[in-house]
Amino acid sequence: MHLINSDKKKYINIASFIVLLLPISLIFSRFIADLSIVILSILFFFIRGEKKLFDNKIVIIAFIFIFYCTISSVLSSNIIFSLKSSFLHLRFIFFLLTISILFLYCKKNFLKNLFFIFLTCYLCLFFDATIQFFFKQNIFGYTISPTTRVSSFFFDELILGSYLSRLFPLLVFLYFFLKLKINRYLIIYFLIHLYFVTFVTGERLSFIILNIYYLLFIFFIIK
Repeated sequence: MHLINSDKKKYINIASFIVLLLPISLIFSRFIADLSIVILSILFFFIRGEKKLFDNKIVIIAFIFIFYCTISSVLSSNIIFSLKSSFLHLRFIFFLLTISILFLYCKKNFLKNLFFIFLTCYLCLFFDATIQFFFKQNIFGYTISPTTRVSSFFFDELILGSYLSRLFPLLVFLYFFLKLKINRYLIIYFLIHLYFVTFVTGERLSFIILNIYYLLFIFFIIK
């Protein structure tokens, strides 16, 4: 770990704790998840130290894009509504910058804990979604209409497939980055169950995205 002062270390620990809870909050509370992103974006200004904001070209491009969208929103007929979907996206830039700093300063245990929290969330969703698919209700007794689609712990929000497919690359990245050793049969089971659950959610776009990821990973593994 890089040398850091006590105040900065305190803020980094707070940010690390929030990030570790983020996979869970994304499932059970969109408000808490969004609040966590806002807090993490604010914490960036306390932990960035001497890091210059515009050193990265990608950050510059992102700021220019959001600035362009903000100008377009101001010129639109519904200014307030448009600004919510443009200017407020600034929080995601600072959120990602905070994550990048955590990758730099935090110990390997932080990333390992993040991986296993994600993995636990996935397995719990697999288990609950499978029960809901076959018995038409999840472990909390929640049913949805139509009953041919499953949502698991997301209840009325049919975004289970979106959660599984879009966060899957992050899970894979952490697995390879940490050089973890997991039984190949468990990995095969995980991939098959993920494919099945994403399919039965009925979210076509999420299923297509997952298929693209699978094809890309197969290509790179063979290569």
